[in-house]
Amino acid sequence: MPIISVILWMSYIIFVLCKFGVPTTLSETYYLLSKKWDWLFAAWCFFTATPFCIYWYIVAPIGLKWFAVANWVAMVSIGICGCYKSGPKEPNSEKCIAKGDEETLDILEEEHPIAVIKQQLIEQFKPSTLFKYGWKKLAHYISAVGGILFSSMYFWITAKITVIASLVIYCLSILFGSRVKAVYNSKYPSGGSHNAWIFFTEITCFLQLFLFLLI
Repeated sequence: MPIISVILWMSYIIFVLCKFGVPTTLSETYYLLSKKWDWLFAAWCFFTATPFCIYWYIVAPIGLKWFAVANWVAMVSIGICGCYKSGPKEPNSEKCIAKGDEETLDILEEEHPIAVIKQQLIEQFKPSTLFKYGWKKLAHYISAVGGILFSSMYFWITAKITVIASLVIYCLSILFGSRVKAVYNSKYPSGGSHNAWIFFTEITCFLQLFLFLLI
């Protein structure tokens, strides 16, 4: 079961990277896909999470099995709330995909990575943008943050030696990603700088979880 999850996870990531480039976030792939195929994002969330979380639940110590359930709920919720930063997608929105604009990229080169990240978080969590299209954006964000926290907390609790190492890896992935030019759908901009620090944080979380539970 975990091998199936890893294969599905890697296949989708490789497909996105080859077709579009590095996205701002994994969730952005919903907007990069055409309206005809955007259901793939929800399907990927469900079919990646389900077999892996079943395996996780089986091998988890008694008292910690709820982490697997919570992570499954978070992943499925992310898929359900894929349309998190807009109303219904327009049929031709895929034609507006852009690999960053020059003005944004110039800002990325000049600003300190921490300033870039701070700017993006402020823009993302403004009430005017957070609730612009209803509850989905808040639910999506809570699920995404919750998934990362649940995954990290689990292997911090069961293998405390990984705490410092994982935090260092997270910091390095954030700093690296803040300097990577990211792909986004310009028809549905999310605000802030268009870089890939969230994408690399998510990838780091998945890889750590996969490696920790399988090894």
